[in-house]
Amino acid sequence: MKVIETKMILPAAISKGLPEDYTFESATYTIAGTVEKKDDAYTFTARVNNQKFTLKANEDLKKLVADGKVKLTLTGLVTEPEEKDGKKPLPNLEVSEAKATEEKK
Repeated sequence: MKVIETKMILPAAISKGLPEDYTFESATYTIAGTVEKKDDAYTFTARVNNQKFTLKANEDLKKLVADGKVKLTLTGLVTEPEEKDGKKPLPNLEVSEAKATEEKK
């Protein structure tokens, strides 16, 4: 599969591209971007294409954000919630690893 660097392929698109006798189990992504925290909710915007995600934050991510780090590289399982009331919710990233993204000089 060839993926363009400026595009993000989400699980639903991968599933659609598989032959009928194949099933798609899951996908783990590593994505650089920016985290925002509002109340107890975290959102993430991918640097490569501005794709937004809701986050299920792990302790590493919570600590980095509490320390003022918002430019992060996250790894985790991506899922896409079902459409509700005609609206497609943001994909969810269940964070398994979080690291501060090093700034290029």
